[in-house]
Amino acid sequence: MITKLHLLVCCLGLSLLSAALAPASPVTMPTFKPVAGQQFVEIDLDQALLKFAGHFAAAKDEGLRDIIQNLQRVRVNVVGLNAVSRDTIAAEFAAWHESLDAAGWRSWVEVREASGSDVSVRAKQDANGVVEGFVLTVLDGAQAVVINVTCRIDFDQLARVGEALGIVQLANLSKLPRS
Repeated sequence: MITKLHLLVCCLGLSLLSAALAPASPVTMPTFKPVAGQQFVEIDLDQALLKFAGHFAAAKDEGLRDIIQNLQRVRVNVVGLNAVSRDTIAAEFAAWHESLDAAGWRSWVEVREASGSDVSVRAKQDANGVVEGFVLTVLDGAQAVVINVTCRIDFDQLARVGEALGIVQLANLSKLPRS
């Protein structure tokens, strides 16, 4: 006989399973606008474009192809700044970092230089340490950079991407102690 407790346990199990298998939800990024006379780059790769890009990676490494094809979204913004826009972007970054922190994102790196340069890396991880997304913000001199990746990727996969792209710091992730 199925009791209410059995149904409750089944529903809870299905909820946990669907949460574990669900794609990571993208983070809401601030909207960046070009500053007159300054550089502006906006790249927004959705899952379909990333799957397409993965086909090219297959020539070098089948595993890398799979990793790239499992990314859900990659967004990059580079905004040239003037004195006024720099203060505005700095305030937007600070508010955004606070909202990420409130949503359970972890700060991995914070660097604030006396020169005013600011670098931040934040990540959202599930209970097993799988990265569901990460955000890199850089405010340096006359430029602001944001990289936002929505994914489900573990440290070893990130390290493989770093090795394939020649990014030593990323490649060394697999050597970090795990807690």
